Amino acid sequence: MARGRIQNLRSNPEFNGKLCTVTGRMENGRHVVNLEDGSTLKVKPANLELFREDDQGQQVETVDPPRAGDIEPSIGMFLPTMTPKPVSYTHLTLPTKRIV
Repeated sequence: MARGRIQNLRSNPEFNGKLCTVTGRMENGRHVVNLEDGSTLKVKPANLELFREDDQGQQVETVDPPRAGDIEPSIGMFLPTMTPKPVSYTHLTLPTKRIV
């Protein structure tokens, strides 16, 4: 389970800065988190600062999930990777009669 901190909530600002444990993810993209006081919230990824932990469970650094504006769209994101096949022209013949 991942650990994190709730941030930038407008509707319930009293939860901002609270530490939590991520217990799941809903189909709509929100994370289900348990707070240290035992309460459960469903928050958007933008409102959750995730922590990366080392082997002993100590917080090392924060990991920000990518947001829509962070990714620069390119045409390669939408096209499959294609490898061109070699083409052989040995089956073609040149005309033997000269056309004038």
